[in-house]
Amino acid sequence: MKKIQERHPQLVKMRKKSHEVWARQMGSLGGENHFIEICLDENQNVWVMLRFGSRGSGNVIGRYFIQLAKKDMERHQIHLPNSNLAYFEESSEHFGDYIEAIHWAQDYASVNRWVMMGLIIDALKQYLPKFEVTREAVNCHHN
Repeated sequence: MKKIQERHPQLVKMRKKSHEVWARQMGSLGGENHFIEICLDENQNVWVMLRFGSRGSGNVIGRYFIQLAKKDMERHQIHLPNSNLAYFEESSEHFGDYIEAIHWAQDYASVNRWVMMGLIIDALKQYLPKFEVTREAVNCHHN
């Protein structure tokens, strides 16, 4: 992310937290509609559900690159029914940076979910001695 921030310093200004702060947030939940839920199914199996993403970095990246895409649409005189449908042509100036930044945000979110799941499973094992992991995790991005 540091390389992207060097090429697009506006990303740092849009987000008060730098990539160093995001590193310190690893293993934490965040806010808004993010949650941890302990579920019990019809077979009495316990499921842990996590819903959280990139701790705001994906939102910042998205807003920033949407603005750049809107400028690209204007520059190329492409008229869309809604300006929020703006996009980058694969060969455009910012396409590669956008893809790299989004992959960083998705990777960050994925690692954060795995770290958080490990912390939750450790806590469950500590407080529920009979708790054991018997199934594989299902992991998908929520955005």
